[in-house]
Amino acid sequence: MAMKPAQVNKLYDYTKFHIGLYATLMTLLMAVLSLGEKAVPREAVCYLKITLVCFTIAGGCGGILGSSISLRQDDLVNGQGIGPFSLGMLPAEVWAHLEHWAFWIGIAVSVWGFLHLY
Repeated sequence: MAMKPAQVNKLYDYTKFHIGLYATLMTLLMAVLSLGEKAVPREAVCYLKITLVCFTIAGGCGGILGSSISLRQDDLVNGQGIGPFSLGMLPAEVWAHLEHWAFWIGIAVSVWGFLHLY
């Protein structure tokens, strides 16, 4: 689906916020995991690692969106596919959905893991 230039600018701001959020949460997760059993029960480590992978995927999708907005804005306006290394793999809308799904799956895994423990 083609986007209007104003939508592309909003998507860029939105994507920058999300990338910062993912980077912050990933840093927090790595810090908690590095503390070992002092910070988190051993049974929860697997869940947190899965969450970390999900956030990495979300950040990668956000990075593809952000870099494509800054480098290939015409493709977004025309509804062309975008992807890493300028490959026209998927439309921006699909990348945004993948980003959101990966993030929320990561959140759900962490919540499930801690609810499962208690």
